[in-house]
Amino acid sequence: MKDIVICKTANNYYIYSFCSRRIFSIDKLSYQLIKILKDTKSTIENAPTQHLANLLNVSASIINDHLTLLHNICGDTEKIKKIKAEITSGSIYYNLSNNPQLSLEVTECCNLHCTYCCYGNLYNTADTARTSSMSTDIAQRAIDTLIRFCNSKYSIRNHNTINVSFYGGEPLLNFRLIKEIVDYCSKKTNSKIDFSYSMTTNALLLRTYIDFLAQNEFSLLISLDGNEYNNSYRKKTTGEGSFSEVFSNLIFIRNNFPTYFKDKIQFNCVLHDRNCDIESLLIFFDENFDKRPGISELSLSDIKPSKKDYVKSIFRSAEKYLTASQKYNEEDIPLIYRNCFHFISNHTDYKYDSVNDFYCEDKEQIATGTCIPYGRKVFLTAHGKVYPCENISRAFQFGNIDNFFQSEQIESVVQTHNKLLKKTSELCLSCYNQYNCPQCMYNINWDDSSSICDLYMTEDDFSKEFSSVMQQIEMIPSLYRTILKTPIE
Repeated sequence: MKDIVICKTANNYYIYSFCSRRIFSIDKLSYQLIKILKDTKSTIENAPTQHLANLLNVSASIINDHLTLLHNICGDTEKIKKIKAEITSGSIYYNLSNNPQLSLEVTECCNLHCTYCCYGNLYNTADTARTSSMSTDIAQRAIDTLIRFCNSKYSIRNHNTINVSFYGGEPLLNFRLIKEIVDYCSKKTNSKIDFSYSMTTNALLLRTYIDFLAQNEFSLLISLDGNEYNNSYRKKTTGEGSFSEVFSNLIFIRNNFPTYFKDKIQFNCVLHDRNCDIESLLIFFDENFDKRPGISELSLSDIKPSKKDYVKSIFRSAEKYLTASQKYNEEDIPLIYRNCFHFISNHTDYKYDSVNDFYCEDKEQIATGTCIPYGRKVFLTAHGKVYPCENISRAFQFGNIDNFFQSEQIESVVQTHNKLLKKTSELCLSCYNQYNCPQCMYNINWDDSSSICDLYMTEDDFSKEFSSVMQQIEMIPSLYRTILKTPIE
């Protein structure tokens, strides 16, 4: 009976089948039947009909009817997804050849010293000096390598658009390199390959370089936490506040580049104790920029032990505070009900990651929520080291600009990945959240032999989560339809 989980809300009863990957509403008698069968370690097929009828004070025929219905609901246990514990080098070649993004850490330097920065004093990475900048040679070689992959036999597209994303530090501190990269990409553009550009910036230098950014249609994500008090954790390296200068730059761009500002500039707020009045925060962005910011949370990973209490004191839950606000609208719903969205989309068969998934009846489930390397991006550090993304622990080696594309290095990445998958797969098989796992295995502390995944979920854990999700849908019936039509990131 491990293949089904039941839950109840204030008014209803539900069953989830891992075989059919469906959620069904059931009546109270069905719920009681399943509960008894689970408690007695029985199955639907060998259920003691008369004994159950006596226990529940109903006729045996009614029990039989309910058992037949439950059998049809639960499906064939042979169809439960098997956990796949390996990838192949072909997957890596495919990802590199069809990769949508090259993220370049053009500089480690920054002109801000934000209190909550993941490279700041609250985190273990603070002991690592960050003063390097990327060379032109490293950047150009990375672009050339991806172009070769896009033109290889593994590419499935007739035309590729490579998004070059500039990352820091503060990327505009190395504007010289940014300009060189754009000029270089323009020379490489042809009928099969072109380029788009994006950047995350603190906007301190934005007015200086706005003509170039607008001319080349950069998509900008600007980090701003709200008004002057809201933004007070974002200090300059001198200790001064950054708000007045950033705000002045943004007003200048809004007034002088109105179309670009409207189409290409978005905002991100990190939620904390100084800006968690969501209504006031949204009003600030609406009145000044006619924009709604993205809301993110403080990182709770890799905090220094001595700083955990402080981080906890300033941390605020985006879901909790957005839910309490009366100012959110439909576009905020995926964040407000994030757990609900991911539960429904990942635990049912309504999610398709690509067009190919429409033609694949039995997709294999890979252990953990770890991406296959380079499936989303190639991240290149200022030193020329290559990673599948900027969030992966630097304890792992994926290669560098000289060798990450070579067959020997790709095979090494495959072997490391499969070794970790093998370590996790047994645990994943017994975890009830295996379809909805957000855990990246590259961020598990493998040096601790006693470590267990912090996100491991028992049947009771799953049932509580299941109940919480269904209560949210009962309160907002339209939420389910919204989930089905909304892409999940």
